[in-house]
Amino acid sequence: MGETRVPMTRALGMGALPTFVEEGAGHRQLQRLFERQQLPFSVIDNREMRMPFAAMQELFEHAARVLGDRTFGLRVGQQMTHTGYGLWGRYLASAPTLEGAIRRATETLWVYQSGSTTSLTRHGGHALWRYRPAVVAGSDATQHSDHVLPTMLTLTRFYLGAKWLPDWYELDYKRDPDAGLVEDWLDRDVTFGAPALGIAIRADQLATRRPPVTMSEPMPSRGAVIAALAPRGQNDSLGAVKDVITLRLLDGQTDLEGAAQLIGRGPRSLQADLSRAGTSYRALLEAARLERGAALLQDSQESVTRIAIELGYHEPTNFTRAFRRWSGVTPSDFRSDGRLGSRPSP
Repeated sequence: MGETRVPMTRALGMGALPTFVEEGAGHRQLQRLFERQQLPFSVIDNREMRMPFAAMQELFEHAARVLGDRTFGLRVGQQMTHTGYGLWGRYLASAPTLEGAIRRATETLWVYQSGSTTSLTRHGGHALWRYRPAVVAGSDATQHSDHVLPTMLTLTRFYLGAKWLPDWYELDYKRDPDAGLVEDWLDRDVTFGAPALGIAIRADQLATRRPPVTMSEPMPSRGAVIAALAPRGQNDSLGAVKDVITLRLLDGQTDLEGAAQLIGRGPRSLQADLSRAGTSYRALLEAARLERGAALLQDSQESVTRIAIELGYHEPTNFTRAFRRWSGVTPSDFRSDGRLGSRPSP
């Protein structure tokens, strides 16, 4: 299954992208942007969903082109804070020191985004916090890279103050004709063509302690973050395919061809890989449908019939039978007591 490994990220990472596009180009242009990436438009309202990292990168690039804005990624990143990354972001910002927060990001990025890494290394009197995004062949990542730098700044500024600036930046792409706009926006020396994105922090600042703030929610533990956000199952390859299936269910889409295209594979190739892994697209689809159905039964007031239709079942009774086989209870009974019976792993 190695060939089907697909770097995934959470839709939270799009930040204010939809708002900026809608304000600058209109609602229909925003819809076209998501259609072009074959992403369900309703993912905007379901941002905990996991999506292919390449689709996120392309969203940023095409949005910038639609608006004709070279600083688009920077503007989106400027609007993002650690709280915008949900439970994971709150976990980072609850570390006692800045160094602790960055170490947490390094150790747990995988629960938020697969295939990417961060690191903290000493460089003379400085420490370089670097982010290496997953490599996606053929994907233009300039705007996405630009949006990451301000998000790194917001976490650092949570400890060092709102006006703090790094001594220099590193960008992981070559300098382009309009890069002066980026340099002006960042207002610091920028090294282009670096092996990773990075910000330079004075080494002595790493020990800066977290400011005293009142938390509206309890500080999450590492265990709680992993339990809530880690990709389901031990097989990351199968998990990525299942995540794509779940994402497409937002629009009631269940076809193999569309899922394979979003993953970047051919349908036959994907089917063959799944077969070698001891499963099938149909089995993963059924598991994703039922897990999504359970979530909707718990978190929404939609009728069982409506949920069945959203999940792509032509007959609501088919959903009820499948759900009972999987969970041991009917959808209505599950909604009443909110508990699953014994069920097999997909």
